[in-house]
Amino acid sequence: MQGDFFLNQLITGHGTVGAHQARLLKKSPSCQCGHPTEDRQHIIYQCPLRNSIRYKHLPPNHSSISMNLIFANNKSKKGLIEIMKIKLQSALQPIEGEDDPSH
Repeated sequence: MQGDFFLNQLITGHGTVGAHQARLLKKSPSCQCGHPTEDRQHIIYQCPLRNSIRYKHLPPNHSSISMNLIFANNKSKKGLIEIMKIKLQSALQPIEGEDDPSH
């Protein structure tokens, strides 16, 4: 399988995935939706914040398909990449109340 920067984060469960951030950087493992643990399973199958992308790109029976089959499907890969791009953009946003380092 051929991956890319964004898809590899989901394949490995690394990068901006909350559970990985908690292990590596001692950040909260929770998802923006309020779920206590943001891991690959949650992002791909469950997160309500990703429903529109999931329903647009993943097969209708995605909840009963293995991750490997989802990763192997080109349309699904586009959706997963879109999800991870949004997650990265969100992670790069300044936290409300943080001082602007440029001032």
